[in-house]
Amino acid sequence: MLGFGLLNPYKRDPEKHMPPQTTLPMTISEARVYHLSAPLEKPYQTTFGAMTHRQAVIITLGNVEGIAGMGESWINFPLWAPWERVAAFTGGYFPQIIGKMVEDIPGFVRGLWNKNYRAALQSATLGPALQAVCAVEAALWDMQGRMRGLPVGKLFSDTPASRVKMYGSGINPPFLEDAIREVLDRGVETFKLKLGYGDDEDRKNIRRLKAIVGAEGKIAVDVNRSWTFDKTLSWMEYFRDAGIVWLEEPLSIEEQHRYPELLARAAVPLSAGENFLIPPGSSLANEGESGLTFNQFALALDIIQPSVVKNCCFSDAVRLMDQVEKQGKKLWPHFL
Repeated sequence: MLGFGLLNPYKRDPEKHMPPQTTLPMTISEARVYHLSAPLEKPYQTTFGAMTHRQAVIITLGNVEGIAGMGESWINFPLWAPWERVAAFTGGYFPQIIGKMVEDIPGFVRGLWNKNYRAALQSATLGPALQAVCAVEAALWDMQGRMRGLPVGKLFSDTPASRVKMYGSGINPPFLEDAIREVLDRGVETFKLKLGYGDDEDRKNIRRLKAIVGAEGKIAVDVNRSWTFDKTLSWMEYFRDAGIVWLEEPLSIEEQHRYPELLARAAVPLSAGENFLIPPGSSLANEGESGLTFNQFALALDIIQPSVVKNCCFSDAVRLMDQVEKQGKKLWPHFL
C-alpha cells in the first residue's frame, strides 16, 4: 500500500481568499465513534515500530435535522491509540458536545480545547487530546458543508483549487515497485523515502528508489526524528549531490531546538511540522499558548507541514497559511 501526501503548486491570490461564511446554527443531537481495522499482508515497518494493521477512528456528529458530519482522528501509533481515542470521545468530548448549539465552529472547538487541555497536561497526553478535538472540528465542517450543499473548500475560499499535486509517501523496503511505477505513469513525480535504518542501508535504499523512479522521478527523505544534529550535518553533502528535494524531520526530539542552526547550514530544503502541536486558535507568535510547541523553533524550516487531524485543526492550518507565506516559506498540510 503506497501512501500519498499533498503538494499545492497553485499560487494563491490573497484578495480572493476569504474567511469562513457565517455558520448556520447546528444543534448536535447525536455522536458516534467507529474503530476500523484491516490486517496488512506485510507489516509496515518504521524506525519506531511495525504496523500490523491499518486502522482508523472515525466519528460522526448528527444535528436535530438529521444531517451528519464525519471526521477522522489520527491513530497510527502507538498501537493502542485507537482504544485511547475511543475513550477520549465517549468519556470526554461527546458528553460535552451532545445538546450544544454550534454557531461558530472555530470558537466552539477552542472552547472544547480550553476546557480540557489542562486535564490532558496532568497525564502528558496533549497530543491525543488534540487529535480527538481535530476530529470534532472536521465533523462540524463536514456537517456545515452538507447543510449548505457546498464542498468544505467553498467554506474557506471562493476559489478553492480544483487540483493539487500529490507525492508518494510511506516508502520503505521492501519496495512496492509495481505500485511506484504505476503512480509514476499517472503523473506522480515525487516519492518520499523513510530513512533511519543505518547509513549503509539508507544509502542503498536511496540508490534503489532512484533506479525505480528514473530520471523523471524526484526523491524526498523522511527521518522521523531519529538523527542527531551532527549526524544530520554529515549527510548534507550526500543529499545535495543525490538531488534530494527535501529532508523531513531529521532531528531527534532532544535536538529539535537546533533547527535554526541546522537551517543556516542545510544543503537541501528542510521540512517538519507534523509533530508540532498547534492547539485551536494558537498564534505562531505566542510560544507556549495552550500547549503550543510550534513556535519554539522560530519557523526555522523551508517547508511547514502542520498535520491536519493529528496536531492541527483544518481551519487553523488555513488561518496560519498567510503568516507562514509572508515569511517566504511554504505550508503543505500533512496527512497520513
